[in-house]
Amino acid sequence: MYKPYGIIPPIITPFDEEGKVNYDSLAKMSVYLVENGVHGLFPFGTTGEFYAVSDEEYVKALETVRDAVKGMTNCYGKPIQLMAGCSHITTRGVIRLIHLVEQVGGYDAVSVLTPMFVSQTQDELYQYYKTIAESTKMPVLMYNNKPKTNVTIAPATVARLAKDCPNIIGVKDSTGDMTNCEEYLRLTADQRDHFNVMMGRDTMIHAALAEIHLGLVFKNKVVHKNASFLNVISSFAVPKRRRHHGSSLRRWFQSQGQSRDPDRNTHETPCRSRPAAWLRAAPA
Repeated sequence: MYKPYGIIPPIITPFDEEGKVNYDSLAKMSVYLVENGVHGLFPFGTTGEFYAVSDEEYVKALETVRDAVKGMTNCYGKPIQLMAGCSHITTRGVIRLIHLVEQVGGYDAVSVLTPMFVSQTQDELYQYYKTIAESTKMPVLMYNNKPKTNVTIAPATVARLAKDCPNIIGVKDSTGDMTNCEEYLRLTADQRDHFNVMMGRDTMIHAALAEIHLGLVFKNKVVHKNASFLNVISSFAVPKRRRHHGSSLRRWFQSQGQSRDPDRNTHETPCRSRPAAWLRAAPA
């Protein structure tokens, strides 16, 4: 089963002055991000304005991203990961979008946001994700963005779904609540062979990395340590120069076969001459 890793930015959907999807700009942006070090691309996340496109535009945009980076590899020599956002207010709407992704082909997984506006119970959310998972053979990533939807997936619900649905491969946590993220990790620790927790807030990447190296300690018991929490989804490419504090991030770089000069605020990977620059507008 597919296991996401590295930096996978949820990319914007560019529109022209007439409100139509600008596919040329979308292709250029996709290539630009990959050339600057990201490990994958995530069209039609929250920033992709999935609610503003028709099914025809949705399909063509997915094809555009796929074709733009076809044959490209990341710094580890692996193909670029592709994750498609399949979010809708109804269960049948999500399933329809997943079937479109299946028809397009070339995508590693689908990401499914909680329903918007309607306040579901946790049992209803469980049935929502379970029904979606059972409708496809594709890996499914749950997406919790409570600040945007006013709906949250409780840690206990995530743990049930991780156990009951083998093709639900993880949860992206954009709540901004580190305690919630820790509970996701703790309650799914025994499912780590196929289920991972991904940080969805770029401002909390360092905290997330520190968490995996320190482990989680509750009631004098280490319940989680060194999990696959390197699966970070961020709105930005990796910084060219950025100050990192604490030894945990340094240890992470070393564990990934990367070196870090303690006298400089940079790091270098063995497969790139320099790390990626901050995300800028794609060149014309």
